[in-house]
Amino acid sequence: MKSEPFFSIVIPTLNEEKYLPFLLSDLVEQTDQDFEVLHIDGDSTDLTRPKAQEFSSHLSLTTYIASKRNVSFQRNLGADHARGKYIIFMDADIRFSALFIEGIRNYLLENPETDVFTCLIDTKAYSLIDRPIIEITNLGLEIHARFQPAAIGALIGVKTELCRDHRFDQNLPISEDQMFVMQLVKNGHTFALIRETRFILSLRRFKSGNTLVLIRTYLQADLFFLTKQQFIKNLPDYPMEGGRYYDTKSDPLLLEKTLSYIKENPAKYLNKIKEILKKISR
Repeated sequence: MKSEPFFSIVIPTLNEEKYLPFLLSDLVEQTDQDFEVLHIDGDSTDLTRPKAQEFSSHLSLTTYIASKRNVSFQRNLGADHARGKYIIFMDADIRFSALFIEGIRNYLLENPETDVFTCLIDTKAYSLIDRPIIEITNLGLEIHARFQPAAIGALIGVKTELCRDHRFDQNLPISEDQMFVMQLVKNGHTFALIRETRFILSLRRFKSGNTLVLIRTYLQADLFFLTKQQFIKNLPDYPMEGGRYYDTKSDPLLLEKTLSYIKENPAKYLNKIKEILKKISR
């Protein structure tokens, strides 16, 4: 095992026995194996940790049990243990091809000025009914990249040395990923949106029984930030129960409900989006 791998992959989990093995299997298949895996578990009550240990003979993998069930705390703990030049924070339910790590590494070697990054989502990996959600998400990433860099917590990469002074805010129940990236950029660090190397984002959060609650929560948080330039800290509807919450609920009417809810959004929110689009089109 190398003393300093190129990447430290930090995966926070809470009751992710169903999805984590798929992600770890993808990591086993990577053409570039110059990475360590830091599994930061929130003291899961299912088989998450035993499932992770099944991969210990195939990966440089270490599991830590966090003292808090808080995704920001868990990411920060992982960063404290990271030995790689770059950290990639990953959600336990993402997927990617065997060339994913190699693609990111090649990009960073060609663009060494990159301090923090994320990737677009692979639209082709989804069914026709789900693709509009991914296209909207990718459009949002493109808008942020040109106007106000941000990323979704499912995949954020950063130079390890920067995590000494930049931490995920444990007090934010949502948008902690955006805050992390925005603070880095505000302090003069370079952000990149990698378009050639893409990953697969799980849609289980939006297919849960509380689809509309989640959509309302995300939009509420965005609207609060756009109007007040602050991140919201009090969202009682936002679930903090880990993977088990999503695995026990299913909603087959994802697209219909999502589009219906968007049509009912306040005009103020939609006007803000139009303002952003005008600015980045100049």
